[in-house]
Amino acid sequence: MTDTHSMQQLGGVFVGTRTVFQQAVGKLQAARSRRKLYCRTITELSALSDQELRDLAIPRSHITRLAWETAYGC
Repeated sequence: MTDTHSMQQLGGVFVGTRTVFQQAVGKLQAARSRRKLYCRTITELSALSDQELRDLAIPRSHITRLAWETAYGC
């Protein structure tokens, strides 16, 4: 009976470890998505002409800041 009890405890630790691992993977995926949005925003805004940026009232020097705010909300 001692072996069965040990297996249950070990199983519980394994399940807890898997949950921590899944959370870590989720955080990495979220960070990757934010980074992808940041890069895509910079690419798209940088591709606009100076006239298009003026029409949107966005100085070219603010593109990286706007991309950061879009992706990370800061």
